[in-house]
Amino acid sequence: MALGLFGMMASIARDMVLANTFGSAALLIIFLMGGFIVPKGMIKPWWIWGYWLSPLTYGQRAITVNEFTATRWMK
Repeated sequence: MALGLFGMMASIARDMVLANTFGSAALLIIFLMGGFIVPKGMIKPWWIWGYWLSPLTYGQRAITVNEFTATRWMK
């Protein structure tokens, strides 16, 4: 994910410093809005779109569903 994000930033930006700056800022937003660092219930209403756009949201939800709906938890 980070490789693709920074590749996109490299194609958009004029130089490496600008690409790294915007890429790091975008990666920070993706991490914050993923639902692990800041839970969904604590994200402000005007930032909730970032929660649903973050690819980490779907990965974390899939791992959680996979782990907590396993038969070993149903006993």
